[in-house]
Amino acid sequence: MIPIIAQPQKYHWGLKGLSSLVGQYVSTKQEDGKEDIESTHYAELWMGTHPKSPSMVRITEDLKPHLTEEFYQEKQGSLVELDEVIKGNSNFINSRVEEMDTIKGSGSLPFLFKILSVDTSLSIQAHPHKELAQELHEKYPDIYKDANHKPEMIIALTEYEALCSFSSGEDIWERICSNPALVEFYKDLSVEDLKDSEKVKSVLSAIIKITFESSAEVVTEVVAKLLTDIGEIQEQERTPHQKLALKLNTQYENDVGIIVCFLLNYIVLQPGEALVLKPNEPHAYLHGEGLECMATSDNVVRGGLTPKLKHAEVLVDMLTYETGPIIPMSGDKDTPSQVIYNSGFDEFSVIKVSNKAGDEPTLFKVQDPGILICIKGSGCIKSDSGEEYPVKKFDTLYCLPGKELAIQSEEGECDVYIATLGN
Repeated sequence: MIPIIAQPQKYHWGLKGLSSLVGQYVSTKQEDGKEDIESTHYAELWMGTHPKSPSMVRITEDLKPHLTEEFYQEKQGSLVELDEVIKGNSNFINSRVEEMDTIKGSGSLPFLFKILSVDTSLSIQAHPHKELAQELHEKYPDIYKDANHKPEMIIALTEYEALCSFSSGEDIWERICSNPALVEFYKDLSVEDLKDSEKVKSVLSAIIKITFESSAEVVTEVVAKLLTDIGEIQEQERTPHQKLALKLNTQYENDVGIIVCFLLNYIVLQPGEALVLKPNEPHAYLHGEGLECMATSDNVVRGGLTPKLKHAEVLVDMLTYETGPIIPMSGDKDTPSQVIYNSGFDEFSVIKVSNKAGDEPTLFKVQDPGILICIKGSGCIKSDSGEEYPVKKFDTLYCLPGKELAIQSEEGECDVYIATLGN
């Protein structure tokens, strides 16, 4: 395994200072001590080869056995991008990665691993499938900087609030009917047809179209009336979506996303639960901390709840308009100490490996290239070739493929997560 240096991202929606896992990572890893951590909003920690924010490797003598002599002599003592290390040393990847349809411009690894530390809502967004990603990249290269799709999976580390995909037509109809401002807004549409399984997609598409095509003045009017009506309802009688609308308005006043939230599933993941978000499905993360893994891309089409560029006309056209409830997954327990989160996509899956002090070491295998992060505790990982790697919270390592490993906790429980290829 190879120690890597992950890269923090500082966005306005991130948790502040040491309340953020990303901020804690920075506090643990920074060498110069110059960064003002407490006043900084830390949103994401990127682990991977995406060129926007690639992980780095310090080429030390400890790494010499894993590197070609030529590469080591040229780079020793340097800080090198992980992508360059992978390309310069054939043992860092395997044939499965080489044979994958890797998109040019996204780096050598087909997956990107992140910590997300969410304080306020991220944008209502969707990620394009490959064909649309290619089209958007060619048409708007300054906005969509790679041509890859971006299915993704979030694994909750704390309670994690999210909006995800369209609710059932019946639920959306009931929410519209329970809010007079929405009844008035959609009065020219046959919202009754939301209850018809054969018509729900076309009606929902029309609802989204009129929502995003309305002027800012009309949206402000609708939101103001909506929130006034909600304010007149006793707090204990407000629905979860009504309470959410009030909260979102404190973050993005009079935003179109406040209307859209009534169309989406609102869920709260418990620690250990996960969601897989397919291309062209609307979603927005609202609050909490989690591990996110995705196909290597940074393509985001936004429609609301953001100060960033909104591309609503693209969003309206790309959505699948699939409806129904969302059921979180808890992963497949391979053994009592190992949980596998299968994404359903070739590019990525995540394995959680745990060990408690006093127990026998937990054995696991990294068949394909992987990135490991220790989220809890400390311990020692031993490889089948006899190497030992002490790990503590927030250590991040690149896992060479085809290795049999065993982890032993030092005290309490040690939890590591490994992002790797899909099963």
